[in-house]
Amino acid sequence: MRRPAVLFGLAALLAGAHQLANLAGLARHASAIAGMPLSAASDVIGPAFVALHLAAAVVAPILMIAATADALLRLAPRGTPSAPRSGSAQPSSSEARASDVSSVAPRSVT
Repeated sequence: MRRPAVLFGLAALLAGAHQLANLAGLARHASAIAGMPLSAASDVIGPAFVALHLAAAVVAPILMIAATADALLRLAPRGTPSAPRSGSAQPSSSEARASDVSSVAPRSVT
Protein backbone atom coordinates (compact mmCIF):
# COMPACT_ATOMS: atom_id res chain seq x y z
CA MET A 1 0.00 0.00 0.00
CA ARG A 2 2.70 2.44 -0.91
CA ARG A 3 0.98 4.40 -3.69
CA PRO A 4 -1.93 5.74 -1.57
CA ALA A 5 0.56 6.94 1.04
CA VAL A 6 2.58 8.76 -1.62
CA LEU A 7 -0.55 10.41 -3.04
CA PHE A 8 -1.75 11.45 0.43
CA GLY A 9 1.72 12.80 1.21
CA LEU A 10 1.89 14.82 -1.99
CA ALA A 11 -1.55 16.31 -1.33
CA ALA A 12 -0.49 17.21 2.22
CA LEU A 13 2.72 18.76 0.88
CA LEU A 14 0.75 20.96 -1.52
CA ALA A 15 -1.69 22.02 1.18
CA GLY A 16 1.12 22.70 3.64
CA ALA A 17 3.12 24.75 1.14
CA HIS A 18 0.00 26.80 0.40
CA GLN A 19 -0.57 27.42 4.11
CA LEU A 20 3.06 28.48 4.60
CA ALA A 21 2.85 30.83 1.61
CA ASN A 22 -0.31 32.39 3.07
CA LEU A 23 1.30 32.79 6.49
CA ALA A 24 4.37 34.37 4.88
CA GLY A 25 2.13 36.96 3.23
CA LEU A 26 2.87 35.98 -0.34
CA ALA A 27 -0.80 36.36 -1.28
CA ARG A 28 -0.32 40.15 -1.31
CA HIS A 29 2.04 39.78 -4.26
CA ALA A 30 -0.73 38.27 -6.39
CA SER A 31 -1.76 41.87 -7.09
CA ALA A 32 1.03 41.89 -9.69
CA ILE A 33 -1.28 39.93 -11.96
CA ALA A 34 -3.69 42.87 -11.96
CA GLY A 35 -0.83 45.22 -12.84
CA MET A 36 -0.24 46.65 -9.35
CA PRO A 37 2.98 45.03 -8.07
CA LEU A 38 4.04 45.70 -4.48
CA SER A 39 7.74 45.33 -5.27
CA ALA A 40 10.05 44.21 -8.04
CA ALA A 41 9.82 40.64 -6.75
CA SER A 42 6.03 40.66 -7.14
CA ASP A 43 6.38 39.84 -10.83
CA VAL A 44 7.78 36.44 -9.85
CA ILE A 45 6.17 35.82 -6.46
CA GLY A 46 2.62 36.72 -7.54
CA PRO A 47 2.26 34.20 -10.39
CA ALA A 48 4.11 31.58 -8.32
CA PHE A 49 1.62 32.04 -5.48
CA VAL A 50 -1.32 31.81 -7.89
CA ALA A 51 0.09 28.58 -9.35
CA LEU A 52 0.58 27.20 -5.83
CA HIS A 53 -2.96 28.21 -4.90
CA LEU A 54 -4.40 26.48 -7.98
CA ALA A 55 -2.37 23.37 -7.23
CA ALA A 56 -3.63 23.31 -3.65
CA ALA A 57 -7.23 23.99 -4.65
CA VAL A 58 -7.45 21.71 -7.70
CA VAL A 59 -4.68 19.09 -7.67
CA ALA A 60 -4.60 18.25 -3.94
CA PRO A 61 -8.28 17.18 -3.75
CA ILE A 62 -7.86 15.06 -6.88
CA LEU A 63 -4.85 13.36 -5.30
CA MET A 64 -6.83 12.71 -2.12
CA ILE A 65 -9.73 11.17 -4.07
CA ALA A 66 -7.33 9.02 -6.10
CA ALA A 67 -5.50 7.85 -2.98
CA THR A 68 -8.77 6.99 -1.23
CA ALA A 69 -10.10 5.09 -4.24
CA ASP A 70 -6.80 3.24 -4.64
CA ALA A 71 -6.72 2.27 -0.96
CA LEU A 72 -10.33 1.04 -1.06
CA LEU A 73 -9.76 -0.95 -4.25
CA ARG A 74 -6.73 -2.61 -2.72
CA LEU A 75 -8.84 -3.67 0.27
CA ALA A 76 -11.64 -5.12 -1.89
CA PRO A 77 -11.59 -8.87 -2.54
CA ARG A 78 -10.13 -9.89 -5.88
CA GLY A 79 -13.07 -11.99 -7.07
CA THR A 80 -11.77 -15.30 -5.82
CA PRO A 81 -14.47 -17.95 -5.72
CA SER A 82 -15.87 -18.60 -2.30
CA ALA A 83 -15.86 -22.05 -0.76
CA PRO A 84 -18.96 -24.15 -1.52
CA ARG A 85 -21.56 -24.20 1.22
CA SER A 86 -21.96 -27.39 3.14
CA GLY A 87 -24.83 -29.50 1.87
CA SER A 88 -24.92 -27.96 -1.61
CA ALA A 89 -23.27 -30.04 -4.28
CA GLN A 90 -21.73 -28.17 -7.15
CA PRO A 91 -21.25 -30.04 -10.43
CA SER A 92 -17.72 -30.72 -11.53
CA SER A 93 -16.38 -28.79 -14.47
CA SER A 94 -16.88 -31.75 -16.84
CA GLU A 95 -20.51 -32.16 -15.72
CA ALA A 96 -21.10 -28.43 -16.14
CA ARG A 97 -19.66 -28.51 -19.66
CA ALA A 98 -21.75 -31.56 -20.58
CA SER A 99 -24.94 -29.89 -19.43
CA ASP A 100 -24.07 -26.72 -21.37
CA VAL A 101 -23.43 -28.70 -24.54
CA SER A 102 -26.59 -30.77 -24.23
CA SER A 103 -28.73 -27.67 -23.94
CA VAL A 104 -27.21 -26.20 -27.10
CA ALA A 105 -26.76 -29.34 -29.25
CA PRO A 106 -29.59 -30.14 -31.68
CA ARG A 107 -31.69 -33.15 -30.81
CA SER A 108 -32.38 -35.87 -33.32
CA VAL A 109 -36.03 -36.67 -34.06
CA THR A 110 -36.89 -40.38 -33.98
